[in-house]
Amino acid sequence: MDIQALYLVWADRLRKNQSGYISNDEFNRLVDAAQNDLYFVYFSQYELNQSVPDGLRPFVKEAEIPVVNGVVAFPADYRHRIELYAVIVKNVDGGAPTKTEYLTTYLEGNEWGQTLASPIRKPSLEGKTFLHTMGVGGFKIAPTALTLTKIRYLREFSPSNRQITVVDDNEEYDPLTSTPLDWPESTKEQLLELMLMYSGLPLRDPVLIQFMGNVNQNLQTTKV
Repeated sequence: MDIQALYLVWADRLRKNQSGYISNDEFNRLVDAAQNDLYFVYFSQYELNQSVPDGLRPFVKEAEIPVVNGVVAFPADYRHRIELYAVIVKNVDGGAPTKTEYLTTYLEGNEWGQTLASPIRKPSLEGKTFLHTMGVGGFKIAPTALTLTKIRYLREFSPSNRQITVVDDNEEYDPLTSTPLDWPESTKEQLLELMLMYSGLPLRDPVLIQFMGNVNQNLQTTKV
């Protein structure tokens, strides 16, 4: 999504609502706040139906990660797991090694120890059964003889980066040092609405209204 196009629409709507001047740094901060909230909106949809919504598709990544001491380290840009696969590598005489992927099963921490100790449910290379759970800095995976995995995950969004130069006391947009946002064009209006909400304007998008209502309800519940 073009960052300058987003800025121009946002600034125009602010002017129409007689809002005051907001610096470029503040604009970038508002964009990042809106990105974070919108990420939660779409991720809550993913959690409901386990299908990645269109708004999050630019953030889907895959990476092969070695297993070190039974742990699969999180990628540097990791935010949420979608699937984790065990990768079995076999050498082929006179040819390139073959790789076979097996989907691993996620266990909660309280199930982990019991399952590993079970002679029936414990994972094994021979049985092609693989398990993982959340660990510190990564996923614990079993059996520990496994050496390679492939993770499909949702990465973090890139911070907003609209840059300006000052010429004769006037701020001018600098396209050479600015970068576009990761989001698809279809989410522009939702980002705008969230940014304008932070300036006191009401939401109109029903999905955002419902989401913010749930957030406020949870905050009230927490206070009680």
